[in-house]
Amino acid sequence: MHSSGSMLYTTIERIRTFLDDPSVDAKYDNDFLVRHVISPEMVNIVSALNSLRDDPLVIRLDLSGLSDSTEYFELPPGVGNIVRIAKLNADNQIDDDIARRDDSDPRGPGWSVEGRELHIRPQLESGDTGAGYALWYVPSGDLVPHYSADGGTLASGKLVLTLDSSPDIGDVDYRESAYVGGILRVWNTADTVVEERVISAYDASQAKVTVRTAFSDVEVAGSRKYEIVPTYMSNIWQAVAVSGAINLGVARNITEKQMAFLQKQLETTLQGISSTFGNLYPGKQTAPENSVLYTLLQRVRWGLPEKAEEELSNDYIMRSAVIPKLSEIMNTVNSRSDSPIVVRYSLTLVDDQEYYVLPPTVHRVLKVTKLTGGMVTDEIRRRKDNDPNGPGWNVEGNRLSLRPTPQTGDLSSYEVWYVPSGDFQPHYAKDGSLATGTVLTLTTGGIFSRQLGTVDKRDSGYLGATLRVTNTDGSIEERTITAHDAGAGTVTVTEVFTTTTGTVAYEIVPNWMQTIMSAVVASSVLTLSALKGKLSEGDLAVLMDADKDAMKATLSNIRSTNRAQDITPKRESILHMILEKTRTSLERVAVDLNYSDDYIFRHGIVPEYGRVMSRIMNSASNPVLATQTISLVKDQRYYTIPAGVGEVVRLVELYDDGRVKGELIPRGEFNPRGPGWSIEGIRLSFRPYPQQAKDYELWYIPSFDVVPHYAEDGTLESSRDTLTFGGLTERQIWSSQMLGDVDRRNGAYTGCVLRIFGTNDGVEERQITAHDNTAGDITTPDGFQMAAGTVKYEVVPSHMFAVQDAVCASAIMNLAASSKSVSKSQHAMLVHNFRSAMKTSMDHFTFMQNRVPKHYDKKTVDNENRNHWIVP
Repeated sequence: MHSSGSMLYTTIERIRTFLDDPSVDAKYDNDFLVRHVISPEMVNIVSALNSLRDDPLVIRLDLSGLSDSTEYFELPPGVGNIVRIAKLNADNQIDDDIARRDDSDPRGPGWSVEGRELHIRPQLESGDTGAGYALWYVPSGDLVPHYSADGGTLASGKLVLTLDSSPDIGDVDYRESAYVGGILRVWNTADTVVEERVISAYDASQAKVTVRTAFSDVEVAGSRKYEIVPTYMSNIWQAVAVSGAINLGVARNITEKQMAFLQKQLETTLQGISSTFGNLYPGKQTAPENSVLYTLLQRVRWGLPEKAEEELSNDYIMRSAVIPKLSEIMNTVNSRSDSPIVVRYSLTLVDDQEYYVLPPTVHRVLKVTKLTGGMVTDEIRRRKDNDPNGPGWNVEGNRLSLRPTPQTGDLSSYEVWYVPSGDFQPHYAKDGSLATGTVLTLTTGGIFSRQLGTVDKRDSGYLGATLRVTNTDGSIEERTITAHDAGAGTVTVTEVFTTTTGTVAYEIVPNWMQTIMSAVVASSVLTLSALKGKLSEGDLAVLMDADKDAMKATLSNIRSTNRAQDITPKRESILHMILEKTRTSLERVAVDLNYSDDYIFRHGIVPEYGRVMSRIMNSASNPVLATQTISLVKDQRYYTIPAGVGEVVRLVELYDDGRVKGELIPRGEFNPRGPGWSIEGIRLSFRPYPQQAKDYELWYIPSFDVVPHYAEDGTLESSRDTLTFGGLTERQIWSSQMLGDVDRRNGAYTGCVLRIFGTNDGVEERQITAHDNTAGDITTPDGFQMAAGTVKYEVVPSHMFAVQDAVCASAIMNLAASSKSVSKSQHAMLVHNFRSAMKTSMDHFTFMQNRVPKHYDKKTVDNENRNHWIVP
């Protein structure tokens, strides 16, 4: 370094050394070198460094002159590209950013540069003094340095220095704020200490500079030796010297060898500076923690090519890619998925009012229902538009039409179930105002609102969406929005937030945002890369594959989300055993099907049981017979046949000891004496009418039209011969895992088997002799051994176990018919299994039922020797 300690003299001395140009016989004086060589070369070197580095040189500038009335702020000449404008808190930590938005944004650009002026729009909030505002920028190198050996006057307080109007080398820059951000170097009286301070203000009219912190080692104020250089001068003076020597070497016509040496030296110097010259700030805006929208944007930016990522702002990505993709992805998902996303919101009907406004996100209305206790108790049916009684409900634009119009009565608790369209405008903001714990006033859109996305100005635009509020401890609470008043700019939730009221950071997103986030990210990256990335066909193909995989994952996720929970099998239950076998086989054969346990049981197993039994009974020579007692009444023609009665075989009168006393023979419809008895629909008809009250026994072949079920909340009465079903009033049993449905037809379970599962007592079975639909109970002739109270039970036909394999095979073959993945060979295997199971069931069923042989002349172990008790 030069003996004076001056950076400018050091640079000049190094230039003369490179050119072998001693100052005693110099062609150019020192002042000329500063004005015409060093100053312009600083600009060149800084530009070269910034172009060579991925993270350019960044300097911080305090914006102490900002206030709530400031729209334009004059920047120092040395400010090049602005990286960031932020606000610091009392601990000097980044509190928030002024976002740089698109110039066409209706909220204003946030900030922009017009000439040397920083334009702030919208302006700061009222009462904001501008304390703590800072700007990070890439320097342009435009600073006029100078050195004065004894011309600066340091004022008391040692914060303000009046510049020398005629410095020894260099010149005074009289442009306003020209030295802001530069370094003021002041020597003490003994020239043994040089203190450096950052210049925070410069009054060009009075040639006074003010530093951030007072000088400490400079003993007294007064006339002081000083120097003004850029902040980065200590790092680049060697490169400036070499570059200046090259510049002067051209004018002095130095040798080619010297020029090559200087160029090599400049290259080496720039590489050294580039490796040690750290970036003071990375220039990225701080993303709020746990924000769904910022997480989505960061994932989109991570997937974009570097050049496109630098060019696209968050606001552009949000408005031009993410929000349109929400609608596109939702429509795609809902059109392809067999279980689309369904949302509902409350609708209060008004007497004699036809039209009701629908949320903008409604894509397809599914149904309009009334809920009581969370269960559907009424539904407004959708009929044809030309129905004389009105269509029930119809969607006209953004309105729901109800015809006929609602009438006086209970008009509340109605719900509209709909598939969302994705027409949604999510946003994040930092200045929401939470009042009473349930009402949030949306952002004002101020300069530090950190608003990402657009506030939906349509009434009810956010109905059903999720409101996420960030607490002071960093935790996040989520609530569903139940009301949105666009005019007042408020949203309302039902459940109170636990956070204290006041200003909060929040975001509003669809309640299905997390589900489709990966698909939105992949599709946004593909679209933006194709438009802005200038990628090769191979790279685009990779992005397209990623987009397809994300869409498949989203569809699978939605199916999994809406899928009914599998029923936990009960080992002793016949119904669970049949269901488990059917489900397992069906999942392996028809992998593309996604039926719930309840669907498989109600639409596969139950109807197939009836078909299997019908085929067996049609083939059997000795069908199953069951009996029920019919009590005739004098002069009453019709009697309701109990559910489950198939073909009536006989009507007999019995003696007290059980012998047949007499029988009513059907004579045919055209017999002049009347048919005796006949079947008319579900009624038993007698003609002529009975003349006295008498009990007859009805012998019949069951129709097997029965709805078996398993439940865990039956009540075994104190008599222990009667069981009351659970869940008959609630219609949805929270405390019970129920398989199947309760048959509500009177007498439907007569003749079936009631199986009760005890904790340690095993399984007890009893034949059902009576089924009272009104009371919701069934009765057995013999009481159970286990204790009365709540029990797990199932009601099944008495012969269910014998035909379980055939029912499974038949249900699998029926349900798999709608599968596209079942091959021809698999279908043939299913048919073979069904036939084999039917043959086995027939043999088993015949053996189980024919406990007594039908023909006594048939040789069996029972009658091979009829007189086996006679000793020959």
